[in-house]
Amino acid sequence: MKIINNYKEIILYLFFGVLTTIVNLLTYYLLTTTILNPNKPILLLLANIISWFTCVAFAYITNRKYVFKSINQSKTKEIIDFYKYRLLTLILEIISMYVLVNKLELNDKIIKYTNNWSMGGFESKYYINDDIISIVLTYSTEGDPYNIFIYNIDAYTGNILTNE
Repeated sequence: MKIINNYKEIILYLFFGVLTTIVNLLTYYLLTTTILNPNKPILLLLANIISWFTCVAFAYITNRKYVFKSINQSKTKEIIDFYKYRLLTLILEIISMYVLVNKLELNDKIIKYTNNWSMGGFESKYYINDDIISIVLTYSTEGDPYNIFIYNIDAYTGNILTNE
């Protein structure tokens, strides 16, 4: 019991982090299976933005109340900072969803899932250098432990420059 008390904040942070990811995925799946068609770029973008705002709101509330037990009186500034520090995740998710789903025609549900989790050795990393966005996808399977795909995309046009 002492170990749980010593690491309570970390355990709660991880627990609510997993729940935040679930909220993100469920919101996206509900939107794209009911009212928003992910094959249309603007609706894919809208579903992604709504699910992101929903999960960040959930993360803010649970972190404030249960994890860090914030007593900050300036909730407005705290909320703005909370969203501001997570804005890069939204930008990266929008770029990856646009390129991988709309340009490369990969399954939107799978890409949304892999944007939120590293599962079964699957990882994605993004590198932005001048006018080129590089997306490195790595995954492992039984027969071939390290499959790596590198996509270099023109940041302005969205065109794939190289695919290795």
